Amino acid sequence: MRRLVWIGIGVALGVGLALAAYSRLNAAKKAASQAISPDGLARGLDRAVALASELLGEISQSARQRETELRRVLLRNEPT
Repeated sequence: MRRLVWIGIGVALGVGLALAAYSRLNAAKKAASQAISPDGLARGLDRAVALASELLGEISQSARQRETELRRVLLRNEPT
């Protein structure tokens, strides 16, 4: 009788784990299919363009700040 109980518990755990794995696989498959769809690719491209634009804006702002600092230092040292 004990063996049947343990076999039942093992089968129940096996089925539960298999269903959980199947559910996760389906969720990953759905996410991947949405990412490769035209809308998903467009969203990804929009995100990439926005991040690149933000990065370039920060770089140019930093370059302007550094140029201003350098001009102040160089003009201060120039004889008038």
